[in-house]
Amino acid sequence: MTFNPLFRTDYLLFWSLAILALGTWLAWRSTQRTRRPLRVGIVLLRGTALALLALIALNPGRWVSPPAEGRPFAAALLDQSASMATPDVAGDSRWNAALGEILAAQAALPDPASLRLFTFGDTLRELDPQTLRTLAPDAESTDIHGAGQALLNRFAAQEARLSGILILSDGRQTTPPVRTDLASRAQAAGIPISVLPLGGPVPRRDLELRAVHRMTIAFGNQEVRVPVRLRNRGLGDIRVKLVLSAADGTELQQVPVDLPGDTSRILTLHLDAAPPGFTRYRLAVAPQDGESSLANNSDEVGVATIDTPMRVLLLEGTPHWDSKFLTQLVRKQEGMEITSIYRLAPDRFLRIDTRAAEAKPVSDQPFPATFEELASYDLVIAGKGIEYFLTPERTALLQRYLSEAGGCVLFSRGKPYDGNLVDLSILEPVTWGAPLGARIGMRPTLAGEEEGLFGALLPAKDDPVWARLPDAACSHRIAAVHGMGRVLLESAPGQEGAGAEGLPLVVSRRVGLGLSIVVNADGLWHWGFFPGDETVAELYSQFWIQFFYWAATHREFLPGQSFSLRVEPQTAAPQAPIRAFIGSRLPVESPEDMPRLQVMREGTVVETAMPGHDGRRRWNLGLALPEPGLYTVELRHPATAEPLGHRAVVERLAPPREQDDLSADPEALAALAAATGGACFAPDAMEEALVSVLPGEETLASSAQPQWQTAWDRGGLLLVLFALLAAEWTLRRRSGML
Repeated sequence: MTFNPLFRTDYLLFWSLAILALGTWLAWRSTQRTRRPLRVGIVLLRGTALALLALIALNPGRWVSPPAEGRPFAAALLDQSASMATPDVAGDSRWNAALGEILAAQAALPDPASLRLFTFGDTLRELDPQTLRTLAPDAESTDIHGAGQALLNRFAAQEARLSGILILSDGRQTTPPVRTDLASRAQAAGIPISVLPLGGPVPRRDLELRAVHRMTIAFGNQEVRVPVRLRNRGLGDIRVKLVLSAADGTELQQVPVDLPGDTSRILTLHLDAAPPGFTRYRLAVAPQDGESSLANNSDEVGVATIDTPMRVLLLEGTPHWDSKFLTQLVRKQEGMEITSIYRLAPDRFLRIDTRAAEAKPVSDQPFPATFEELASYDLVIAGKGIEYFLTPERTALLQRYLSEAGGCVLFSRGKPYDGNLVDLSILEPVTWGAPLGARIGMRPTLAGEEEGLFGALLPAKDDPVWARLPDAACSHRIAAVHGMGRVLLESAPGQEGAGAEGLPLVVSRRVGLGLSIVVNADGLWHWGFFPGDETVAELYSQFWIQFFYWAATHREFLPGQSFSLRVEPQTAAPQAPIRAFIGSRLPVESPEDMPRLQVMREGTVVETAMPGHDGRRRWNLGLALPEPGLYTVELRHPATAEPLGHRAVVERLAPPREQDDLSADPEALAALAAATGGACFAPDAMEEALVSVLPGEETLASSAQPQWQTAWDRGGLLLVLFALLAAEWTLRRRSGML
């Protein structure tokens, strides 16, 4: 027996002894006239009663836990989504295979109640075996994480009742999970999640159409090129018609395309020059028989036309035919203006400006004297002999032009100087190696295609035109490509100095907000004048012009614009964060001049935001964009609502649908099981899977708090107490003391 007194034990013992002593003394004193035996009896009766009361005050008893509430149980979650109807499990559907196995396994258990059955698709439901047999896999979505969270929430107050979870599914999570901590919650509660994946890969039959770039930048009266990617999955050899339409539905072009089975192809649509501003186009192909999804048979693309010419500055300390033909090519372009500066003698230079009527010989070196003057050029081409133009101050100015003004510097003829220029080498994307002096062919790289230069603006990596080009002169090896540099064009492996991976010929690298590019080749003008092939002759002009346009649009600021706008990612998964990055060439003087960010969808403004005027020149804002679709993001002046900077287009993808891809995803289920201490089992290992989650033989302790069960509140003890007091009262009455 233990005690659980209501008061501190030491205080209670002190007062109990004090009351016992006082009570017995008073009883002895009040009976001094009676006979001694009677006097002793009355004192003993009084003392015994007081001692019994002191014992009751100590609250004797014991702690008793409530009775056990039963045994733990396991939960089996059966995927009821439409993809479970796929018949790829031993000739039967995934649903039937899972349903039959789990019902048979539950019926064979000694205690069938130890396994409770649930189905899930978009919601979680507990069902009995008879009801389960009447169901079919028809849920329009799959939310494995949501089902697991709902199950844990349901038994959160008594988590120990759940011994384990077994998920029978194909693993396709088509609904973006609201919470992603299912594994950590289950692991913290000591509830292993085992999985039994069902199904395998299902060949997809689909024709996919995607615009390579959500936004295409066009200049002035230049022809617009819209690259489009078509992918054929499992449809065999087909011929489709690619239709380009205006935003109002007017058909503009119809292009027949032969697309072999299981191939991907990039097509470039050529459009007439668009008016300045923003124009939206729609792309579409007709549905094919047996396609698994029609949602990707159409797409949209935006074209932003800039009417401000691209300003180019060419610096050539050692003039050559390359620079002459390149300058003439640029002058023919309506959307470009070029200023060429050549060194004729140590103190004599020749400046040729597109806007001027004739060339001007000058004695002073005409390199831009200020940052503002240099920043007015969109592209600086550095030819051979650049060292004749540079001083440490001008090199620092060039570096500032790249990093702050978002300019572009192109080293167009390999190593642009003799010896070493340490200050300039910081801006270059490569470290130059030993002289080479070889003639080599060239081919685009995968990085060049990813950057959108080849396959979209210029012929793709595997286009046969690259093998027909005349060899170019390469004067230097590349010792190293600097960090963040990307090789866009290289020589074919096995050529002199190329090595096994090819020699880098075109390399780009971001420097601050700008772009530094090197073309490690000479003699490209031969393409246009001694080609022996009209396709090759055309490629010379296309190579440089499209290369310039690509460089102008891949830096921070577009030609003639004071603000920049970039949205990442351009194609965002459901619920993925989207951020807009805004830049200004110069500090914004007042809050009234701060740009306003406007988000539109189908011509309707859905969101407006404005960065704070805090003295910075770079801001980033989060965009909500909750609904799937294509959005246009642009900067506008807060007072005049005039567009500032170029627009951006971003697509919020819709959640995957059940029929988009029927292939199972066992890796996702296995990862979930591993994170919780569970296991992944084959479809024929149902018995082992249940053993991993079913409870053992132990009973479940109650989750309620233990209760104090007193030992003194009994009828017999109370009768004894009353008997002692009554006996004392009777003796006193008979002795005449009352």
